[in-house]
Amino acid sequence: RCHRPTILPASEISAWIASQTPGEYFVADVPSELTNQSSRQLRLEHLITMRSVLVGPEGGFSDEERIRLADVPRLVLGSSVLRTETACVSVIAAIVAARGTGVTPG
Repeated sequence: RCHRPTILPASEISAWIASQTPGEYFVADVPSELTNQSSRQLRLEHLITMRSVLVGPEGGFSDEERIRLADVPRLVLGSSVLRTETACVSVIAAIVAARGTGVTPG
């Protein structure tokens, strides 16, 4: 069976970061050239150790939020801005691919 992720209620980014174990979380984001900000891009194989992901709002992260997230590893989901629900599915697909496992029906 698949593990059902825990979906937490919305909170401030600082509170979410403070609640996480260092090295076990990442942010799904757009390429840094679209935000004019350098980033620590996460390699696909590192996804297997991650336990939490932050997917931003549909309008994107604010400048202040980007500053707070500057040191958080990023998984770039392509060159397009995705809707929140599409980004979540894309992250799950990347994690499944990184783990080398498939989901079997039934």
